Amino acid sequence: MAHAGSVSDNMTVTVNFTPTCNISTSAYNFGSIDSILPADGVNAGTFSITAKCTNGLPYTASIILAADDVDMLNGGGKKLRLSFHDNGTATTGQYTAASSQIGGSKTGNGTDQTIDIYPRARPNTTDCALSAGRYVCDAASPYSANVGMRLTF
Repeated sequence: MAHAGSVSDNMTVTVNFTPTCNISTSAYNFGSIDSILPADGVNAGTFSITAKCTNGLPYTASIILAADDVDMLNGGGKKLRLSFHDNGTATTGQYTAASSQIGGSKTGNGTDQTIDIYPRARPNTTDCALSAGRYVCDAASPYSANVGMRLTF
């Protein structure tokens, strides 16, 4: 069979990537601490957030705070105050409801990126009694709170 001719055309092929981020956290446990607390509370290390964003995608991380401190409640309704800070001493650089962005703007690289914050548990002066310069808090455990973390991209 003979062919009478041929024609050709070009087509455009397009791929659109959807920029995205994922965030993961895990439970943070202060461990066992004394129920007699100094006024400035205790810092128990580092809490890490893991962000994974599309390579080259700018993003920011923040703590979702309704107030500057978060109430940690025990089963009896007693409270401790929980705050988050940007340094290992957890005494300065407190994140607040008005300023909850963790660090500056970041850029995704397609792999897990770790963002560290530093929690501090402090006495609630209503529920903990002042005695000899320290606060005696209800030892009924555990105290807990749910804290949201957000990536904006």
